[in-house]
Amino acid sequence: MRKWAVIVMVALFLAGCSSETYENDMKAAKTAIESGDLKKALLSLELALEQKPKDKAAQDLHKRVAGLMDIKTAIDNGNWSDALAKASHLAEDGKVDKDLDTLLDKYLVAAEANANE
Repeated sequence: MRKWAVIVMVALFLAGCSSETYENDMKAAKTAIESGDLKKALLSLELALEQKPKDKAAQDLHKRVAGLMDIKTAIDNGNWSDALAKASHLAEDGKVDKDLDTLLDKYLVAAEANANE
């Protein structure tokens, strides 16, 4: 009986650590987003999703950050029509995060202005 109590206590402790790790990873992602470091944000979100793979907030942020990185790559490569298509598609998903939405709007305006040149 005592052995089972120890096992249960260890399991509860580990579950608590997992939740704390998730929270730390989400905070790190949001801090990185605020500072404009999308690569770091994406890595932090991937760590958070390892802890809670079905978490909707982490999934939505991950999708938005990854999408913005794809758009930035298209812009950097001069693929304005690709950037416009990706930005338009991402914009259809709605609002997710103020800082990310502002960046998406910036990319969308730049892509629209340059896609038709």
